Amino acid sequence: MDMLQLETFVNLVQQGNFSRTAEDMGVSQPTVTIRMKALEDELGLPLILRMGNTLKLTPAGQTFYEHIERSLRVLKEGVEQCTGRRSAETIRLSCAGTPNLCAYVVPKLLGKVYREHPDWEMCLSTARSWEVTEMVLDEVCHIGFINGLFKHPDVVTYALFKDPFYLMAHPSHHLCQREMITLFDLREELLFTYKLESNMSYMIKNLFRDIKMRTDLMMELSDSYTMKRMIMEGNGIGFMPWSAAEQEVAFGRLAVLPLELPVPLMREVNVIALRKNVQLKQVSDFLNLLF
Repeated sequence: MDMLQLETFVNLVQQGNFSRTAEDMGVSQPTVTIRMKALEDELGLPLILRMGNTLKLTPAGQTFYEHIERSLRVLKEGVEQCTGRRSAETIRLSCAGTPNLCAYVVPKLLGKVYREHPDWEMCLSTARSWEVTEMVLDEVCHIGFINGLFKHPDVVTYALFKDPFYLMAHPSHHLCQREMITLFDLREELLFTYKLESNMSYMIKNLFRDIKMRTDLMMELSDSYTMKRMIMEGNGIGFMPWSAAEQEVAFGRLAVLPLELPVPLMREVNVIALRKNVQLKQVSDFLNLLF
């Protein structure tokens, strides 16, 4: 299996377009097409489906991408270390986190590190929580920011904070005028939630299952930013983490609906690192700045 084929496949998934992939890799678009056909022929199954100007991964393609993308990251890290591309004196701090945490939480934390250590080389990757844990275990990154707990004998977990979820709406929404609402008041409302791979999606849907209320008006979205934009456009309402909505609420672009719940919706945000790496200067200094 050709390395260029694998790199082209990963790039194509990330770019979502043949022409952008060709431009990014400095090759012609037919070359990208040829590499992808050769890879699919060797595997004996399709990896991508063309849908107009966009691409969609097949189930096999999604599984293949998740493994290959991570493997290429590990390989690149190993090559850089073995060939000495980095100076022995250079201190590098590599972090990874979920899209929401990388957008709304991590930048402030890394800003502290940069101000204390402006000579450090830092990088930040975005992935789902389970992918972040694998990156830490594979030593692709030193520090991981995840939602929820992760237990592993080789990993140390540090509680960063608890992030509450509130039901958000556009300030002009009719439910904003109520002093208190219940889940039954949401029967005719379009409710945004997260894709089923999210623990929060299960928690939200369980709220409605517990009271035997149908949730036909739910729309699944992939991230908090998309949900925020949909709500701000007045397209519906949705449960959002306070870390992602706080600024918009302060500026009056979002409103917290007065929803009465039996149990508050909350998720834990944690920092993880390999136990053996905790004594590394970049890791110990970073943790000291946080805790």
